[in-house]
Amino acid sequence: MHLFLAIVLFVAGRVQIAPGLIDRDGIMESFAYDSFYFQRRAIVLAELLQGGHLGQWASAPQLVHTKILALPFAVLGPVFGYGTLSAEPYNLVS
Repeated sequence: MHLFLAIVLFVAGRVQIAPGLIDRDGIMESFAYDSFYFQRRAIVLAELLQGGHLGQWASAPQLVHTKILALPFAVLGPVFGYGTLSAEPYNLVS
């Protein structure tokens, strides 16, 4: 069910079904207001990983769950963007 909802939000965001409610990455600010905060930080960390800067990723002053979220973002972000669908592997195990 969780994966299904992530896919629905991803598609709704990409086709802009409700742009005032769901952003392009499938994030609903009204539902999870802190999502953008963690998303932005996880993107920075994912870019470190993509660039091979494992030490900088590990020593970054971010919360552990943000560092973990950066892992699927680094792998799936280039394909699906940095939103609900790319975060789903983290959500499934947490």
